[in-house]
Amino acid sequence: MIIITSTIQTPPEYFAPAIEQARKHVAASRLEEGCLSHQYFVDPEHEHTIVFLERWRDQAAIDHHFGEPTSRELVENFQAWCPGSLELEFHHVESSHQLSV
Repeated sequence: MIIITSTIQTPPEYFAPAIEQARKHVAASRLEEGCLSHQYFVDPEHEHTIVFLERWRDQAAIDHHFGEPTSRELVENFQAWCPGSLELEFHHVESSHQLSV
C-alpha cells in the first residue's frame, strides 16, 4: 500500500474554489481502481490550508490516478492559484495493523 499526504495553502481569494476542486477530485478518485481511500481536510491550525490523505493499492494505481483528467485539473489549478505551495509525500507501507480500542 502507498499513502500519499499532500498539503496546499491557498491565498484567501482562492480558498473557496480550491475546496470545491478538492471535493470534486476526491469524489472522482474514490471511484478509481486501486483507490483504498481518499480524503481531504481543512487544516484547523493554518488558514486556507487543505490536507489530502490518500491510500492506494500500488504504484500502478497511482500512475493511473495522476493521468486522470481530474488529477491534472487539480494540479494545474493549484499551481496557478498557489505557486510553490503544493507539497506531496509518498509513504510506502509494507503491512498495516488496525488497533481497536
